[in-house]
Amino acid sequence: MMEESNTTPAPNTYQLPEFPFNPDPFYKDYTSNNFYGNHTPILIDNGSYECRAGYVGEINPRLAFRSLIAKVRTRTSGVNETSIYVGNDIKDSEIVKLGARSPFDQNLVYNFDWQENILDHVFSRLGIENDKIDHPILMTEPICNPIYCRKHITEMFFECYRVQSVCYGIDSMFSLYHNTPSLPKNSLIVSSGFTCTHLIPVNDYFFQPTNCKRLNIGGFHSSELMRKVLQLKYPYHRNFVTPTRAQLLKEGHCYISENYAEELSKYGDKSNDSQVHIIQLPFVEQMSAAKIEEERQRKIQTRKDQGQRLKEYSERKRRDKLAEQEERLANYREISNLLKERDNAGYERLEVEGFGNEDELGA
Repeated sequence: MMEESNTTPAPNTYQLPEFPFNPDPFYKDYTSNNFYGNHTPILIDNGSYECRAGYVGEINPRLAFRSLIAKVRTRTSGVNETSIYVGNDIKDSEIVKLGARSPFDQNLVYNFDWQENILDHVFSRLGIENDKIDHPILMTEPICNPIYCRKHITEMFFECYRVQSVCYGIDSMFSLYHNTPSLPKNSLIVSSGFTCTHLIPVNDYFFQPTNCKRLNIGGFHSSELMRKVLQLKYPYHRNFVTPTRAQLLKEGHCYISENYAEELSKYGDKSNDSQVHIIQLPFVEQMSAAKIEEERQRKIQTRKDQGQRLKEYSERKRRDKLAEQEERLANYREISNLLKERDNAGYERLEVEGFGNEDELGA
């Protein structure tokens, strides 16, 4: 439920969420930290929604940002310049305005130039400013990643960054090994991503790629469903329900039901308000009829003033142009009189004014 009010919020009333603008930090301690010079691998979790990067051995990634690229072209001092913004450097309100794009199509990288911009962002924010990356790279990739995609990524690492070595792995398998101390011999992994979900069977400690199943349903689709449902139910508040806000609402107020029929029966009981969350939109004060009429008269007067200024400007331009033409006519008449007297000064001024002979001046 969405409301627009300035009254005291009810216990289950929440503010409309906003995506925080927190640009990624620059780590300046590269040459002084424990990872410099000992070839500690850099782990890059290259997700279609979010990219996370850091050093192997650290508990939390140093960088976590959305996999988005925005290019802004500006012209400074007659020179065209292109500025590139990556991930958290892009404000959520400017994603559409700047035309932010992702290097991913579903969960596969298809634009390798944009992927290179993301890798540049990772290494620069980690503080690595050398002409080569003196660290092995461990990078995640989707299941059954096409050879074409892996080839271009590998080529980029070795030719652009001159890395020592590259290793690829599946994030869900890493998660299984990390979160299961006593690894079972057989298991089934349900890996739900941003754009798709994979079912991965593990047999004898190895996953079976031939038996993997892919479902083209992920977190993006549930967020998009949330956005469309809210916009359909509250058409007057369509502009407030942006894709990012719909995702934040889903993550903050939704959950997976273990018993759908039982959960649905709870919503049929109107006396049960514990399941109802009210999202309060920004309050916009309604103007009274007197204020509306005052604002209308102010706009009318503003348009009149603008019209009067434009009229005065046009009249001033007309007078200036008329004075310039009269001055030019007087000059031509003076030249004509000098020519009639066969004065050499008249021929000189005739040439200065750009006329070839007396006939052109007369025309």
